[in-house]
Amino acid sequence: MTVGSLVRLLALPMFLKPDLPADEWASRGPTVFGSIRTKWNASIPDDDATGGHMAFDFAAVTLLFTLAGQAAEQPSLAGPTWAAIELSGAAVPSEPVARQPVVEFVANGRIAGTDGCNRISGPYAVSGDRITFGPIVATRMACPGADDIGRRLHAALNGARRWRIAGGRLELRDDASTALAVFAQRRDAAAPAPPARLASQVYDWTALKAVAIPNGERRMVLDGPTATVDLLHVHVTSLAVGQVSGEAVRHPRDEVLIVKEGEIEVSLDGKTRNAGPGAILFFASGAVTRLKNIGTEPATYYVIYYETPKTPKS
Repeated sequence: MTVGSLVRLLALPMFLKPDLPADEWASRGPTVFGSIRTKWNASIPDDDATGGHMAFDFAAVTLLFTLAGQAAEQPSLAGPTWAAIELSGAAVPSEPVARQPVVEFVANGRIAGTDGCNRISGPYAVSGDRITFGPIVATRMACPGADDIGRRLHAALNGARRWRIAGGRLELRDDASTALAVFAQRRDAAAPAPPARLASQVYDWTALKAVAIPNGERRMVLDGPTATVDLLHVHVTSLAVGQVSGEAVRHPRDEVLIVKEGEIEVSLDGKTRNAGPGAILFFASGAVTRLKNIGTEPATYYVIYYETPKTPKS
């Protein structure tokens, strides 16, 4: 039995036999409810040996039912994997499964998941039906065709101020009650098969497809598990003149960057220095970094990182 059910059960006898007759209730109802102390016959005797009734303020009765409503069991954000089915009012394709954004509310007030391309993580805070997210950090892979969905998910998380779960669906809304995102619980049976291990291969530079990004271009080289690590990732970024890699971001994993061409200003844990062709940069787990092209031509560099069971997940 829930707390709410128990409170209602205890309150029920108070309404079975009011002391006042019906005609007096009709004439004195407003006075009874507004100012006087109302006596109700109760099924549980008080200390009076002649037994019979308990006195309750109407305010106390109201309080009981208020508590009953508050005590109703609230659905939990934590536990399910929430798959986005609608973002900014537009449906999100459920296939391929690997490109459907998902979030999980995990321990210590954090979320983890993907935006349909990159892994995401960050803090969230809940107070009643109020919710806020951020800052949300993400890996930096390029996924042609998935960028728009990713941008809509990040916009929804940044703008969310209210939440509710109804009919098994999680809704995120802004302060104007505009729906920003709708999620449904993902069933385990829909989980994709684990990716195949990377095989040995020679990657020809001319065969790497350049994909436009807001600050330049990106070429994906490889991304997947191997026999010794959970993930091995390599991509190549070309920053346009005067562009930056983004806001300063803390890296959860170790990363190695190799400058191919151009001149880069490297911000590393608040300190800056320049790096040119052939320079090798190492960012240890937890480092806060930002890159800027300070040259007169695109600055191109390789990004290499891996993940093991010891790699922080956020």
